[in-house]
Amino acid sequence: MLKMGSYKIPLMKNVFLKEGETKKALARFITTADKLSMGEKCFEFEKKFARWQGAKHAILLNSGSSANLAIIQALKNLGKLKNGDAVGFSALTWSTNVMPIIQMGLRPIIIDCEPATLNVMSRHLESKIKKTPLRAFFVTNALGFVGDLDRVRSVCLKNKIILLEDN
Repeated sequence: MLKMGSYKIPLMKNVFLKEGETKKALARFITTADKLSMGEKCFEFEKKFARWQGAKHAILLNSGSSANLAIIQALKNLGKLKNGDAVGFSALTWSTNVMPIIQMGLRPIIIDCEPATLNVMSRHLESKIKKTPLRAFFVTNALGFVGDLDRVRSVCLKNKIILLEDN
């Protein structure tokens, strides 16, 4: 059991592997590329990522915010979500996870989190869906922490809840 207050979690850190080398490669790319976005490197990455995922296609977006909005819009376009559907989300999350729910005309439903994991646990989800049936659940793995995601996934499958995960 984690003792709250005993850990400091950095909100920012260096994320590059071989940082010096990576920064030089980025600088070369920026100074020599014809376009900085939606160019050949983007298409190359989409193809490689789709292959790695075992998918036919992958689409690179400019941000996680845009990705969240795009996935919810896609689910509405496919008829899997409709105006007014209840969509649960982690009480500890980013505005960029909640705003697409609101923007797309869905009903946001807050689901409590576990202080030790900073995330929704399956028991929180099960408790909420007894009172409020959900059509989808948007879980956020804040700062890289996860709850009992395998059990959350099982609850979603059993109750036909679309599980969206922001990592």
